[in-house]
Amino acid sequence: QALKSIRRQVGEKEYYQLNDFLRLSPASPHELKYALNIGPVITAIMASSPIFRSYGGGVIDDHI
Repeated sequence: QALKSIRRQVGEKEYYQLNDFLRLSPASPHELKYALNIGPVITAIMASSPIFRSYGGGVIDDHI
């Protein structure tokens, strides 16, 4: 299943307009792999989560 997008080029820069998206289940490696095979993946985090209050740098390895 291909997602719908429109490719635009302005000078030397290339842009894509997103017209469709897939919502993945949290912590689902299989769904993430599926989405990566379709195209680029955008992620978001809940920065208000308590783990970020003491964040000082590096990789956060906290399982849900």
